[in-house]
Amino acid sequence: MANTFIQGKNGPAGITGATYSLAYNSNVTVGNLLIAEWGHLTSSVSSVTDSLGVNGNWNVVYDTSDGAGYIGGWAWMFTKASGACTVNVNLAASSGGGRIEIAEENGPTALRATAAANVIVNGTAQPSNSNTVSATAGDWLIGFFSSGTGNTLSAAPPWVLRAQSDANPNALNAMQDTDAAGGSTFTSFNGSSTNARVCGLGAFYAATFNISGGTGVAGATVNYSGPASGSVTADGSGNYTIPVSANGTFTITPSKSGFAFSPSSQAVNMVSANVTGINFTGSVQTTTHTQLRHWRGN
Repeated sequence: MANTFIQGKNGPAGITGATYSLAYNSNVTVGNLLIAEWGHLTSSVSSVTDSLGVNGNWNVVYDTSDGAGYIGGWAWMFTKASGACTVNVNLAASSGGGRIEIAEENGPTALRATAAANVIVNGTAQPSNSNTVSATAGDWLIGFFSSGTGNTLSAAPPWVLRAQSDANPNALNAMQDTDAAGGSTFTSFNGSSTNARVCGLGAFYAATFNISGGTGVAGATVNYSGPASGSVTADGSGNYTIPVSANGTFTITPSKSGFAFSPSSQAVNMVSANVTGINFTGSVQTTTHTQLRHWRGN
């Protein structure tokens, strides 16, 4: 499955308080990668949560001062539900003047690596580079930039600038992504200012996870459909394993001539982890008397 940017959104400039919240414009999809980025905060971040109520705390990668007294960072989560979603960046204390950005991406199912925050104080204006990660060709790279004072940015090819906050009056955040060519890599932002700033990078990829269970019937065919589709054959004990490398909602349907299965199918939400115990009961189909008479020609 190709890596795809789904949606992004910039928060308003100069928001204040102890929780900064921003809602996606459209519903998010189960299993997709959600990203949150923040900058120009005067308080550290205690946690990142969302309104779907099933994800718990997000994975905060870093929350680092830029050397000018302002804090920037980012966090990620593979969402476990679909629907309207508001991201909450919860601070240790009230802060003023900060901003956040959010994005939704499809394709990756696991984290490969993250680069530690690269803090640049009065560095060269172009480019602003993150620390490096060791990526595999086809990884989905997401780069982050937060600046303590006014700045303008442009994407450094092959990166694509996805979300960028208002540069006025005195701060700017940006998020960009690209497919990895492989090897040691970094994200590069073409900035206009030499002010203090923080750059970061994450590499994500499509790992393989399993859906498994039992059909109760040896040799049953188990079909699956959803983000990927295909079929596997149950073993001599009726057990099956489906390897998938895409997150999302799958429909599992067993079949075998002469047998009926209960339930007839099951929906499974695959979210970057093995799913076990998707079981069915198989029973021999009985032929009614009427059907038997018809078959005999009576």
